Amino acid sequence: MTKYTGNLTIRTKIFLLDMDQSSICSVRYSEDEKGAFSLTDKEKGVPMTLDKHDLLHEFPESRDAIHELKMNNNHFAKLFDQYHEKDHEVHRIETGAENTSDEYLEVRKKERLLLKDELYKMIKDFEQA
Repeated sequence: MTKYTGNLTIRTKIFLLDMDQSSICSVRYSEDEKGAFSLTDKEKGVPMTLDKHDLLHEFPESRDAIHELKMNNNHFAKLFDQYHEKDHEVHRIETGAENTSDEYLEVRKKERLLLKDELYKMIKDFEQA
């Protein structure tokens, strides 16, 4: 199980979008005697992580297309940068480096998802051309 340590603000419930099933799942938080904590998907019983969602990690099979689009498509490059800025912000909030309201975090996650959807469409269109 992945352990996280540090100065964190933990909410009563954390909701994450499950991209495969398009559903929201709740997460169980547990803390040991040293203050290290772990997150577990309540329904699946598997460890959850607070990973960053960079595009190369999300779409490894499209690495070449992403690189080509970043170099030759200004609109893609701009959206790519916006996506990674949004992802970095969400990651900092989730790990407790920044403190915000739940509503603020949810809005940022939705914005990140919209950017990801648009970038994914551009990647797939490029790969099919």
